Amino acid sequence: MVSAFLPALLSMLLHISVAQDPYFVYPEVFNDTERDAFYYGTFPEDFQWSTATSSYQIEGAWDADGKGVNIWDTFSHETGNIVNDDNGDVACDSYNKYETDVSLISNMGVKYYRFSLSWSRLLPNGTIDNPSEAGLQYYNNLIDALLENGITLRSPSITGTYPRT
Repeated sequence: MVSAFLPALLSMLLHISVAQDPYFVYPEVFNDTERDAFYYGTFPEDFQWSTATSSYQIEGAWDADGKGVNIWDTFSHETGNIVNDDNGDVACDSYNKYETDVSLISNMGVKYYRFSLSWSRLLPNGTIDNPSEAGLQYYNNLIDALLENGITLRSPSITGTYPRT
């Protein structure tokens, strides 16, 4: 396996077409036409389309309804850390437009969705002592809208939007 890989790597590095390299042999793993059919515009009948989002990149409303400051809020608000000093303060504003977002997902025919939870929206001070009712309600509303539109939830993920304590 390594002996077939090395000539291919060298050919790419030297900008030589692999097809013209007499020493290169495609490993058998690359010759599965049924598995690779989607490369040519078709997908298996049982293929399940899905989509996913990240809370910081989509929600916006960075300081709405008692949301706590998270590590990305702090980092992105320091001048020079991000190109153009961009931040997620508004992002896609899904916090306020989740119904439209869910409608768009549904209209695309997507049946599965995974989203991440913003811990600073759920636990503004970083502890379970004071959960945010508004944050809980937002995620509850999002989940209800997804289910009402026939979209199956994939496990929400934990992201790096941890509360700044």
